[in-house]
Amino acid sequence: MSCLIALLRDARVVTGRDVATGEVEQDKQELAGRWLGAVGYMTLFDQIGSAYRPSNEAELSGQAFIKALQYFAPEIGELERDALYALRCSFVHDYSLINIPFMGSQQLRERRTHHFMLTASDEAGPIVRLPSQRWDGSIDRCRLSNATWVNLRALGDLAEQVFCRLVAHHEAGTLTIALPGGLNELQRRYAMTIRPIRFVDP
Repeated sequence: MSCLIALLRDARVVTGRDVATGEVEQDKQELAGRWLGAVGYMTLFDQIGSAYRPSNEAELSGQAFIKALQYFAPEIGELERDALYALRCSFVHDYSLINIPFMGSQQLRERRTHHFMLTASDEAGPIVRLPSQRWDGSIDRCRLSNATWVNLRALGDLAEQVFCRLVAHHEAGTLTIALPGGLNELQRRYAMTIRPIRFVDP
C-alpha cells in the first residue's frame, strides 16, 4: 500500500468525504472544515512535491509544498501559494492561526507572515482571500481587516484535484519521480506492507 493513499484515505475520513471518491458526504458537511483534515491534505502537498513532477516541467527548487502547487495547480497564484504554505506551517508546527517566519529573505518573510480566519463554506469563491492591508506581524495589531481568510473545504477540494491530476499524469506516462534515488527511494520511503497480527500462545 502507498503512504500517499493512506494519507488521502485518512484526510477524507476526517473531513467527511467519501473514502473512494473524495466528495464531501451530504450528512457530514460539518466535518469539511476540520483542522486535522486540512493538515492531512497539506501533508499530501508536501509528499507530492517531494516525490513527483510532470515530465514536461523543469525541476523546481524550494519547499515541496510550494512545488506541488506549481506543478499540479498552476492556477493558484504566488501570493496565495505563500499564504497556504504559511497556514501549513502554523498548523503543523503549532496548531495555531498565526505564522511569523524567521528565515528567508525579507520579502519572502513578509509574504508568509499571516494571521488567519477560517471558513468551510461550500459556496463558490476563492480558497484564499488576502487582506487589502498586509498584517505586519504584531500580535497587538491582528484585525479582521488584515486577516487572511482560507476556506478549508475548498482547500480539500484543491488537494483532491491535485491528486487527480497526479493520477492523470501517471496514466498518460507523463509523471516523473523527482526523488534523487528514483524508484528505489520512492518504494523505500512511501510504500508499506500491512501484515496480519499473529497471536502466539504463551
